[in-house]
Amino acid sequence: MLNEAEYQGALSLEGDVDHINPEKFVFRREALARDRGRAKVIELYAGVGYLTASVYAPVYREVVVVEKDPEHFRRLLRRLGRFANVRYYNKTNADFIAEDLPNHLDFSAVDFDAFGSPGEAVIQFFEAVDGRLPRPFLLLMTDGGLLAAKRRAPMNLYRYYLAGPDETSQPPAGLAERFEEFQARFVERLASRHGFTSRAAAAQRNRNETVLYSAYAVAPNQVVT
Repeated sequence: MLNEAEYQGALSLEGDVDHINPEKFVFRREALARDRGRAKVIELYAGVGYLTASVYAPVYREVVVVEKDPEHFRRLLRRLGRFANVRYYNKTNADFIAEDLPNHLDFSAVDFDAFGSPGEAVIQFFEAVDGRLPRPFLLLMTDGGLLAAKRRAPMNLYRYYLAGPDETSQPPAGLAERFEEFQARFVERLASRHGFTSRAAAAQRNRNETVLYSAYAVAPNQVVT
């Protein structure tokens, strides 16, 4: 059985920056139909830029990419060098959200394309935008927590999904079968806590059912002045 460190470190081929999963690319393109403005997208966990180059850079006026790994970042720069509309941050997602997100609050979509569960980063993100966004946005996620749920690998569900006690334990039986609902409730609770409404727009498991691709339409409860 995987422990939490193993789960975060090497979930599946989704965690291989050189693995291109066409299912994920198709899902992202279809989800983007809900973002008609396509002004600015923030892509966290950018890896080496496959998703950026194929999906985001060709259609958004501005793309902000965040990748902490120095070697991945160098490869990302080479791959995206032909695009003049990309801005680069070689830092952790946490540091970007704390230090740089306030300069990019005009985004219309944000993508958490994680290798494991993006839950911690999503929580930090909502805390950072609380009371600061005047417009709706599209939230996209790649969530490898599905694999941990299938294998019932010990993990802290509160840390990643605000569910249960704040401790590492075996996920409840049946969580994998209802993972879409579980994740949607997490996003809904988190959005409500910070002054937003959230509606599940689309969800799809990959072929191996190790990750969940999902999209949420998020809107502020009231106009920010």
